[in-house]
Amino acid sequence: MGNASLSRVTALAAAAVLTLLVASAGPAAAAPRPGATTTTWEESCTDAAARAGVENGLCSGTEFLYIVKDSTGRDVQRSEPLRGNFRSGSATPPGIASRQQPGIGINSVSPDMDSWCDSKPQACTRIINDYTAEAKNNWLMVYNGQNYAAFSVAIRVNLNGRSPRVEAWYDSDSGGAVRFTSQSFNCVKDQTFDGTCGHIDVTTSGTVNLTSLGRYTSGLRSFAPLTQSDDYWVDLTGRLGPAVDTSVSWGMTTVRVPNFNCFGTGNCYFP
Repeated sequence: MGNASLSRVTALAAAAVLTLLVASAGPAAAAPRPGATTTTWEESCTDAAARAGVENGLCSGTEFLYIVKDSTGRDVQRSEPLRGNFRSGSATPPGIASRQQPGIGINSVSPDMDSWCDSKPQACTRIINDYTAEAKNNWLMVYNGQNYAAFSVAIRVNLNGRSPRVEAWYDSDSGGAVRFTSQSFNCVKDQTFDGTCGHIDVTTSGTVNLTSLGRYTSGLRSFAPLTQSDDYWVDLTGRLGPAVDTSVSWGMTTVRVPNFNCFGTGNCYFP
């Protein structure tokens, strides 16, 4: 066999080997899409604290809340968007505007209160029936640069004629104890706003101490009958922080049910 023939055989053999190696390797992996991360809510929360240069903060939905000093030395609360491709239910919360569980009692916990709206990060609302609605917010707290606690607060509003009745549930999902202060149920007029229609402290002191893996229930509170024809809402506001350090706290994201109508002189209802 001449040198030319030998070279041709060698080249063909090398090509066959290369083809076999490519086939055995399978298809080439696609390049990752920009922003297609699988960062969890917990990872995003601690990452946000590091980027903000703080050790303490609160993740609420897709925002990171933290405190800094302004030029006069006063505490100022700021927020930054969380990074990551984690799931957020705030845009399409499950059960929103759906009427379900028509037989639920005002003093009973919904059968799915713990599991509903529990895929963090989420802030959800749902209408149970024409006279009952609920709202729930989830939070994750970072303290000393570490994930400290995961917890939620839910409220239910029941319309008793023209008198809104409200109850709250504070639930610890994991981690340390949380201290809530200045906790207030608030009745607010919407379309022709000229002030609030009432405030009720959640507790006598306005403070709720939520133990690790514990639950606190406020009990039923009632607002005075609403005398003006308008639409309204009820929400829960206040501050919160780690129970182990009362010098650290943030303004909590408002927990708010959908608006309800009290037009004319008839009973109020959720539209």
